[in-house]
Amino acid sequence: MAYDLREPNSLFTTKLQWREDGKMYPLRTAAYDTSFKAVISKALEEDHQFAIVAISNVSSDIDSSETYQLVSVNEAGIVIIWAVINEGSTRIIDHDLGLRPGAQLKMTQTSIIRSDGFVYSNLNSSRKMVVNCMIMVPMNPAQFLLGTNRGTIISFVLSKAAKLIGPKIYRNNFGY
Repeated sequence: MAYDLREPNSLFTTKLQWREDGKMYPLRTAAYDTSFKAVISKALEEDHQFAIVAISNVSSDIDSSETYQLVSVNEAGIVIIWAVINEGSTRIIDHDLGLRPGAQLKMTQTSIIRSDGFVYSNLNSSRKMVVNCMIMVPMNPAQFLLGTNRGTIISFVLSKAAKLIGPKIYRNNFGY
């Protein structure tokens, strides 16, 4: 889900009182919701059935608030790259099921990166491997590291054009 904090508070009629200061805050609804993707096709169902464990923005040389990218990873190690588009008008956009009527923030799934089935194949074993964190490599903004509950680190790049620095998988020797 994505919330557009640029939308005026007056659009949201339901209010919630904050306990600490007693102020009333609007209860916002998501401008864009991707939950429908889990049921529209069998292939997408597999990619969207696991819990998301981390989200990161992708740094860019272009300073644009109209379009930017987000990277999400789920516990199976499936990385999804999203383009976030801020529409300037309230026109009808495609037939996008995730867009709330009147909202101006749209997300488009641009690619999926699967970690060679390494994590996914270990999900059904007795010692279940789960991805639990993601971080961008500071020297290479197109490269990310995934950490697992079994001490394995998986390295990936956002596109084939980007260079991978270091090995693809780091494993520990703790007897797992």
